[in-house]
Amino acid sequence: MSNLFATLDIKSGGGGNSSFTAQQQQQPLASLLPQIMPMLRFIAEKWSPEPSVSENLCDLLKQCIGTLQEEAKPFSNDIVNIALSAYNAEPQSAPLNLALKFFVLFAKDPQLTPLINSLFVKLCERTLGQVSSTGNLSDHTEVVSSYFEMLSLVLKKEPQLLASQEEGGIIASVFNLALACLSLPEDVMVKYATHFLGHFINISRNHQRLLQLINNGQGQNLFMVLLKCIASSPLIFSDYFGELLCTLNKKFFDNVCRWMETFVASEGFPSEKVTRAQKEQFAQIILRERVNKRRICEIVREFALVCAGVASPRYGGGHMAQVLESHERAAEHQSMLKDKKTSTTANT
Repeated sequence: MSNLFATLDIKSGGGGNSSFTAQQQQQPLASLLPQIMPMLRFIAEKWSPEPSVSENLCDLLKQCIGTLQEEAKPFSNDIVNIALSAYNAEPQSAPLNLALKFFVLFAKDPQLTPLINSLFVKLCERTLGQVSSTGNLSDHTEVVSSYFEMLSLVLKKEPQLLASQEEGGIIASVFNLALACLSLPEDVMVKYATHFLGHFINISRNHQRLLQLINNGQGQNLFMVLLKCIASSPLIFSDYFGELLCTLNKKFFDNVCRWMETFVASEGFPSEKVTRAQKEQFAQIILRERVNKRRICEIVREFALVCAGVASPRYGGGHMAQVLESHERAAEHQSMLKDKKTSTTANT
């Protein structure tokens, strides 16, 4: 039915109608959807626990929203109820994708703000409840990765949905869940958790409650967890961690400078195989490179190898040493130019 409904979009440029005529006409779905909505509600109530039915139903409504756009507003309550019914019965990606489509289209409509906020909160609460039902996050890989994929797009397009929540409630719970996902072995979990945290950090200075969370200890907690994951996770995750470290450098550089001091002083952290001198060298180069994503990812990969005990014990033949030497040569050159200028001025 989703494919059938897609053919009913008279504003998509097909069917030989002029764009002017298409814009003047009402979408056929606008008159069809009220007739089939009772059937869709019945399906949602009776068969939501069946994943394939739930997925097809949500995909159908997502297609309807995409076709109707603002004309879908009269069906808002039905769409929200069906999305929640499907997600409460069996958390999966399809209701989240439907909700995201709804958020992006109507989040700025003041008449729908209470409904949208309620949908967002209930999806968050259901997800958090689902992952706490067992002690193993990896049991919920599909739903949690889809959830963070949705949240990343929410933060990118409609950040107020999360930023308007209570700091100690959903914001903190979701942030902590993302932190826990960083240390998991599943690539998709680490990928979308780091994407979410990166977007969170990027916008946090524009939203007071997000900023408070970072400044009240969670920023340093993220930094230390990130370093521990660099040392202990598979090397293929290094770029995810490097990009997140680069984002922290970009938005909270002064904080990172202080956190680096704690990191260097922590004996045996993040690995017994790395020395204090090696940590100092790592910290120095990360702070110097600051927002050079490619360089930082290279340094993170090399540091991960050192923490695993498989890199050169010298820790000086790799990229980190090359970067450090280039900075030292540049500083020496600047010093020589300064001395030369001072000498010339004195002679004159």
